[in-house]
Amino acid sequence: MNLTELGVKNPTFVHIFTFTLVVVGGYFGLHLTREMFPQTDPSVIAIDTLYPGSNPEEVERSISVKIEDKVKELDGIDTLYSTSTEDGSFVRLKLEEGYRRVDELLSEVKNEVDKITDFPKDAQKPNIQLMRPLFPVIAFSIYGDVREETLKKIGQKAKEDLLLIPGLTNVELSGIRKSEIAFDVPLENSVRFQLTPLELAGFIRRSNLELAGGKLRSDRREILVRTDGERYRAKDLARLPFRATGAGGVLPVRYFANVYEAYEETYNYGRFGGKRAVSLHVFKTPEQDALEIARKVKEYIHVLERRLPSSLKVGIHSDLSKYIWQRLDLMLRNGKFGLILVFFSLVLFLNLVLSIWVASGLVVSFLGTFILMDLLGVTINLISLFGLIVVLGMLVDDAIIVGENIYRHMEEGKGAFRAAIEGAREVSLPVTSAVLTTVVAFLPLLMMEGSMGEFMRVLPIVVACALGLSLFEALFILPVHLVETLNPKKVRNPYQGSVNEDFLALPWWRRLRLRQLYFLNVFGKDSLAKILKKILPYRYVVVVSVVCLTVISGIGGAILVPFVVMPKVDSDTIQINVNMPTGTPVHRTEKVVRVLEGEVIKLPEVKSVYTLLGEQIGFSMAGLSILGSGSEVGQILVELKEPEQRERTAFEIIRQLQKRAAKISGVESIQFDTIQGGPRGKDIEIELQGEDFPTLKKAAEYIKGRLRRYDGVFNIADDFQMGKWEVVISLSESGRALGLDVEQLAQQIRAAYYGVEADKFYRGREEVKLRVRLPREEREGIWHLERLRIRTPQGGMVFLEDVARLRWRRAYLVIKRTDQNRTITVSAEVDYKKNTPSKVIEDMEKKLGEFHRKFPSIHRRYKGEKLESQKSVRSLIRAFFAAIFFIYCILATQFRSYVQPLVIMFSIPFAIVGAVFGHVFMGYNLTLLSLIGLVALTGIVVNDSLVLVDFINRKVREGVRPLEAVIESCKQRLRPILLTSITTILGLAPLMLEQSMQARFLIPMAISITFGLLFATMLTLLVIPCLYLIVVDIQGIFKALFEFCFPPRSKEGG
Repeated sequence: MNLTELGVKNPTFVHIFTFTLVVVGGYFGLHLTREMFPQTDPSVIAIDTLYPGSNPEEVERSISVKIEDKVKELDGIDTLYSTSTEDGSFVRLKLEEGYRRVDELLSEVKNEVDKITDFPKDAQKPNIQLMRPLFPVIAFSIYGDVREETLKKIGQKAKEDLLLIPGLTNVELSGIRKSEIAFDVPLENSVRFQLTPLELAGFIRRSNLELAGGKLRSDRREILVRTDGERYRAKDLARLPFRATGAGGVLPVRYFANVYEAYEETYNYGRFGGKRAVSLHVFKTPEQDALEIARKVKEYIHVLERRLPSSLKVGIHSDLSKYIWQRLDLMLRNGKFGLILVFFSLVLFLNLVLSIWVASGLVVSFLGTFILMDLLGVTINLISLFGLIVVLGMLVDDAIIVGENIYRHMEEGKGAFRAAIEGAREVSLPVTSAVLTTVVAFLPLLMMEGSMGEFMRVLPIVVACALGLSLFEALFILPVHLVETLNPKKVRNPYQGSVNEDFLALPWWRRLRLRQLYFLNVFGKDSLAKILKKILPYRYVVVVSVVCLTVISGIGGAILVPFVVMPKVDSDTIQINVNMPTGTPVHRTEKVVRVLEGEVIKLPEVKSVYTLLGEQIGFSMAGLSILGSGSEVGQILVELKEPEQRERTAFEIIRQLQKRAAKISGVESIQFDTIQGGPRGKDIEIELQGEDFPTLKKAAEYIKGRLRRYDGVFNIADDFQMGKWEVVISLSESGRALGLDVEQLAQQIRAAYYGVEADKFYRGREEVKLRVRLPREEREGIWHLERLRIRTPQGGMVFLEDVARLRWRRAYLVIKRTDQNRTITVSAEVDYKKNTPSKVIEDMEKKLGEFHRKFPSIHRRYKGEKLESQKSVRSLIRAFFAAIFFIYCILATQFRSYVQPLVIMFSIPFAIVGAVFGHVFMGYNLTLLSLIGLVALTGIVVNDSLVLVDFINRKVREGVRPLEAVIESCKQRLRPILLTSITTILGLAPLMLEQSMQARFLIPMAISITFGLLFATMLTLLVIPCLYLIVVDIQGIFKALFEFCFPPRSKEGG
């Protein structure tokens, strides 16, 4: 008993099962996690060692290099990156793709780093963790003309309120400075009282503490003992008794130092709409629903607006949840229109009742897919939704073939029960093979490498689940519905039963149906038969002609259509990064940022403007990251109106701003970019590796000079920056004679200028540090440094210039390393209307022989789009051949032939040519998504040929001559072949014709599938029959030769 017979004989169970599937699937569909990008496994281990106030070269030498040496030999590490800055060392270990022993590797890394015992004394303990991305969902600013302290308190209260809301676990507050209590020891007091910041810090550390002393225990009770001497306010700490006087009194701390509430000396603050602001960024973990988080935050904002004073307002920016809504709306809208088109085509070609049940199977398959998605941990995101759109037209293909064949058996006069069992059994094997070929065409995408590989990995999972459920529905559920609802008597007369449905019995509909039935059943089939009778005798000429045209067209299409990894599409957000010369005071950076900010606010397309001073942030699939910080950097995030509400694209607006920015003087660089969805970096990134920066810088300038020669290449830059001027201090012989050593000297200088952290405690949720150092006005000039008083081991005080030598030099701002080599990365953008990254790189490679002669010690490697292109295209080629091999195996198994699978797969090259010309027709470049569509297309286009060849084989086995079998089978399969292709094409047509910004990223894949299938369908009904008969001819020749060479023995002779 097969699956269909089991269902038809147990209709009650089928109905209960279907109802349960629909209800449970609906529940899971409503409760699936919604997010922008698919979840990816953590693939980077971070080792962060803070060492503030240091020098990048010192950090590199004393921290970064030591960590690299310890972890470089561990298994599972693909690439080793490190960044050394004034704030510390940041090492990143990128794991090999597919590496699974992540937790074990993390433990090994911790053990190796723990073995390092000679880190600098003031460096903090390395923080080692697996980088689990936090995805930004929404951010809002509280802004107005009020004091910093007021904004900070309101911002902190808002953060506390948000964290109390269920489901909100990650909120970051920015645009504020951390509080600290400052103890400024004037140089005059230092001399007068023979006091150093180190001494005062030690006293505070010993005096301001709270310590448990144990317990008092008796027979009756137990009492805790505690020493409480901790103070939390500047005024209380200022009254701490410090030194005794000769008269028996005690002088407090305030007599020796200025004690006051202060902020950390950082430059990080924000503005919204030109006014001072604090911002709250709300993040999600992979398990949390982005849209639910955004909804709760917006509800809180409405409450907050009513609570704030009139001088403060709230503005939402960086609302990434809107992109999810837009993508959901895009997919649901296109899915709805696609479903309507699919249903209309079904009604046009089939009986109304049959069309309803075939279309309802699509709904059942979708709901069942939601259940499997939840069980497999797949979320609702851009790619999974696209996967559902891709299979929208395919899900009805197997139901069409099964339902149409059952319908055909009823037309032949069989009863409903018998027609359902025999009709489903007849096509069950080819239908199963057709679904399997489509699934195995998508599954190799799991092998795809690079960031796009992780991004697209969910697609084959969703497609496989949906197609598997559609096959189950077509063979188990659909026949039951057809048995119960189709009337075989009406079916036998298609001109009566198909036209007289009650609610569609309209005159125009009747005329349309009659014309369609005549076209399909009489004109279409008869015309096809006439065409086949004319071309089949000339089958060799037809096949050779088609092959030649395919080759010529393929070469021409490849020349006409350039290839880019990711298309550039319009964006709602512009990011402007301002970089001043290193060491520029913050007030000069602010002046430049304000000028740009004013130009941006004037634009009519602008919705909101958020400005950061002292910091630059970036958004990617890995979440939010810090791109740079310091007094010389700033950033403007511009949110534009929706594309439908403005006449210019983001790129046109950028070109206008670039012209205005070019007039600003004294700027190192102003970089404009759009925030795009999906994995995408700079178009061209060339990483240069070597030992010393002077040679690397010369090599970078050489590469930049080469790039400037290409049309359409702009924003050419490198990431190397000289740092601030620094004074290098070394202990002199006179200092050594006084008993000083380098450590004593360095600690006193650091205490005076960077400060000594005497203590820290929590005041509410905020950590407050107690910092002792010189007053700010005594830390501004070289004269102050030279006149700094240094205490000798004997207790005396001497000038720094008397015990040390001072020399000036230029430091590095940041030192980046890759695989233990210093690096400089050259980057550039490309205008795709004038050039492509692939063409630029290929041409450069031919002309870089001189580079190797001039810089033999420099190693080059590509990053960015070129690296991702190489990884992804290489793996896609492997995936393509894997898909071809698996499809061949499935077909060979079904047909028990080595040759017939090749006949069926002959449609694949035609489909590829059709896909390429589809891009030409639609005006799109070939992209990585286009190639993914081509790989998937290999499994889709063979389905029609598969079922057609299966029917021809059946006719031949029944004794029909091959020529007649081919013509008769083509006439029988005309309707399902056209219908399955039309439904798939119509399912994708709304997305392919979509003009919104959200769709343009995915359209190339839809073009590949739609146009490829269109070309292949036209050829399936003409070329496949020719090929089939050519194979029959060749088999006949070989059979005749075999019989001639090895004639059968007669019975007498045997």
